[in-house]
Amino acid sequence: MTRRNTPPPAPTSEASEQPAKPAETPANRAARRGKEAAQTVRRKELVEQLRREVGGLRLSCREMLQAYEVRIGALLSSVEEALDAASGEKRVRTGQIEAALAALHTLRLQPEKGRAKDFKRLLQLAEELVEQLEERA
Repeated sequence: MTRRNTPPPAPTSEASEQPAKPAETPANRAARRGKEAAQTVRRKELVEQLRREVGGLRLSCREMLQAYEVRIGALLSSVEEALDAASGEKRVRTGQIEAALAALHTLRLQPEKGRAKDFKRLLQLAEELVEQLEERA
């Protein structure tokens, strides 16, 4: 058994067509440093802009939560007023009170998680209670 000595394959034309890198000159280095410095300054400006806008978003979030709290509080106050009226001249039917209690007992909230669906459930319940108790009141 004889081995043939075959030369390695010749480089393809793609590898040989790559342009050579220009020699590093002081002018090239200075230009590159200037470009890098400009990118660093731009990056810092963008970071600061993003930081300001995120801060504004946090403020908006707090304002939204406060407005939501006021809205839910007003609805729950309406429920309490309807119950106060029930003890006076206007009466709320026993069935309405039982239905309101049943709706309240089925509500499952997980306040520690702060989920949007819990806020939605709370709003729906408050609106439902107001409707139920103000029907006759």
